[in-house]
Amino acid sequence: MTTTRPIASAFSNTSHLSDFMGSPPRNRLRPSFQNIAFGCLIAIFVSLAGGCASSGKRFDASKVPMIVAGETTKAEILTLFGEPKNYFNRNASGKGEMWQYVYSWAGPLGAGARGLTIQFDKDDVVASHSFQEH
Repeated sequence: MTTTRPIASAFSNTSHLSDFMGSPPRNRLRPSFQNIAFGCLIAIFVSLAGGCASSGKRFDASKVPMIVAGETTKAEILTLFGEPKNYFNRNASGKGEMWQYVYSWAGPLGAGARGLTIQFDKDDVVASHSFQEH
C-alpha cells in the first residue's frame, strides 16, 4: 500500500529550490554608471528621432540659380526639381502655368521652410520665379 503525504508537507522544505534555480550575482542587481549612461543615450536618441516632422517634397535649393527667365523650359525644371507640389493653370487669364515646390520641417533642433514658385509663359518657358527660405 502506498502512503501519501499531505500537500503542505511536500512544499514545507523549500531550501532545495534556491539550489535548483540559483540566485543572480549581486552586481547584476545594482545598475552601473555605463548602464545608466547608455539608457540615457537611448532615451535622448528616441526623443530626438521621434519628434521630427516634415511636409512636402525636399528639393535641391542649390539648383535655383540655374533657372533663367526667358530661357529655362518646363522640361528642364522637371529635370532639375522633379514634379511640383502644386500646379496652377492660369491659361484662362492669358498666362501659362504656375508651379510651386514647397518643403517644411520641424524637429527638436529647429524648424524651417523652403518654397520655390515658377511662372511659365504660354510657350512653357520660365517667365519669372521666386525662392524663399526661412
